[in-house]
Amino acid sequence: MIATIGGEQARHILQSVFQESGDLLGLLCFAMSSTGTKADERFLINTIQSEVDVDNWWEIDAAALSLGVLRSEAAKEALSELATKEKRGILSSTAARSLEWIENGEWNVPQIANANERDEVILSMFRCGIPRSEESEVFYEEANDRIWKRSDRAWQFEPIDAEHPQRGAPKLYFNVFITQDRERALARVEIYFDMMNASGFLYTLRKNDEQWKVSGILFEWIS
Repeated sequence: MIATIGGEQARHILQSVFQESGDLLGLLCFAMSSTGTKADERFLINTIQSEVDVDNWWEIDAAALSLGVLRSEAAKEALSELATKEKRGILSSTAARSLEWIENGEWNVPQIANANERDEVILSMFRCGIPRSEESEVFYEEANDRIWKRSDRAWQFEPIDAEHPQRGAPKLYFNVFITQDRERALARVEIYFDMMNASGFLYTLRKNDEQWKVSGILFEWIS
């Protein structure tokens, strides 16, 4: 998917398709967080100000998430209006979350001694923000048998044993794919509160100055 490559070329291709056919708006909004020009911000803000209907809510959600990734100060008023207008739906939650990310900046995350690259990517995802993680203060990451705890604007983690009571906390699952040149990564996070209350999100990341940085987040599914 070209949107996951990101950058100016991907944005240009998606923008051309959208201008010609009106298609791929959601993927264009997703890709724009990887470029983040003032023109991109204006386009994303105009998108979230569109009239919401059953056919375009996912595209508006993609635009709102991208504005959160960009920490776009210019989008605060439009995001606040979207959060209020849509009340308690998915779009309201996304708009309110992106607004909170803009107002508070990045999350504080722990340092992991001798962290492997997969963990470095996961830490970058926490640093940028993980949608719906505000719904619990504790999450269990089954693959690494550790819990993540949120306090104020900081995340901490700790390994746990088989008898730890917080193994029953909402669960996080990460899938991380890193390119051979170690400069880009694609990751998915799934959050399970229970089998009928779960969500999945796609992340793109780039390495800048030896540190992974999130360049895009896209809502994929909900149950």
